[in-house]
Amino acid sequence: MCDHSWPPKTARDQTPRHYGEVREYLDTVMRRDVERRRRALAASLQQQSTCAICLVDFERGEPLARLECGHRFHAACVDQLAEHHALSRAPERCPCCQRACFLSMATTAHAGMD
Repeated sequence: MCDHSWPPKTARDQTPRHYGEVREYLDTVMRRDVERRRRALAASLQQQSTCAICLVDFERGEPLARLECGHRFHAACVDQLAEHHALSRAPERCPCCQRACFLSMATTAHAGMD
């Protein structure tokens, strides 16, 4: 049976009032968001075919650097970025997701082979 009460319910009327209900609601939303972000990141990493630093496509056999967050770049681009960060004393962050990471600790692989 539909509720056709007047005036229509507002978002405030539909918001849980008790702390336990609010906590449960926020936990549910957070779990859903974390899962959605994890799936989006995994999909974007699988489709990443361009270096976000120099904007040039990866060529098969080219040395790539993978940061802790999973994003890949040309190894030479990461080296230059690490050098820039060292000179400017800026915090080292992934150019794609802005996560804090150690650029010098990037793992190396070859395009098309990892």
